[in-house]
Amino acid sequence: MARFILPRNLEVQWGITEPNEWELTMQREDDRLSYLREKKFTDLYKEEVTENPKIPEDYKEPEGYIGQLLEGINSGWISSVKGGFGYFAESMGRQIGSPERLQWGAELGDRSTLELIKRPELLEPEDLKPFFEGGWIDPRWWGRRMGQTLPFMGTTIGLSTFGALVGGPPGALAGGFTAAAALEKGHSYKRYIDAGVPPDKADTYSNVYGVIAGAIENAFGVSPAKIGTQIATKGAQRVVYNSYKSYLLKEIPKLGTQTLKMALGEGGEEVAQGVTENLVLKFYNTETPVLSKDLAEEFASGFAAAIPHFI
Repeated sequence: MARFILPRNLEVQWGITEPNEWELTMQREDDRLSYLREKKFTDLYKEEVTENPKIPEDYKEPEGYIGQLLEGINSGWISSVKGGFGYFAESMGRQIGSPERLQWGAELGDRSTLELIKRPELLEPEDLKPFFEGGWIDPRWWGRRMGQTLPFMGTTIGLSTFGALVGGPPGALAGGFTAAAALEKGHSYKRYIDAGVPPDKADTYSNVYGVIAGAIENAFGVSPAKIGTQIATKGAQRVVYNSYKSYLLKEIPKLGTQTLKMALGEGGEEVAQGVTENLVLKFYNTETPVLSKDLAEEFASGFAAAIPHFI
């Protein structure tokens, strides 16, 4: 029965049908591409990491909310923005037939990954517990999660604001969506190749995820397009200042309930993105669970990420 319902590629992948010679050849090509991409990173790793990364002797782990907020921003900038944009450029370079962009993006993404490897002091404290295991009462957890998210949100809101200044509300939507989709695509592309998906297939999978995640980013929780429009619709020289004043005057009295509503929306967004990414990856690797054990922590992280925009 399955033979008449499933596409042939899934029949082969799930062991229902034996692959033919052409499919075996394509599988070997996929394996070759995966090997070459892994080798590229391994070679750069050997070149850049010549000794075991160590925490500097004079380093002192930041204590409290502010310290972890600042360290989270540093870590988030490297991983979320630099790394995400690099892997986005690599994937797009392959798809548009630009070896130069592919090489540049892969270099930027891999060097960002290695920068975090070489700086273990940027890792979160070992004693920092997950939200539902005690993190919710630890100010460091809130600071770390908010800090890690701010570079991503700052980038998307900045581009959305620029789009609003140029093209009004439609420009804000285009800017916010494009920025979010590009960074989300880059992150998912990296995840897919790390999971063994061949780069050309990872291009396609991350395209799907990037578009969906970009739409989710602007539909739930804190919307970069909504904020960008709020900042830039009036078009006057003092637009940013006046819009923020107007926004604060209206929103401050509602902080008690609005913050929770938007934070819950942002938390739901993180869960939806996690499920979406796992669903796309499931097409390639049937053993990937759709509902992973980390989704509860992702919800809590998304909740925390929404709060700075209403303080």
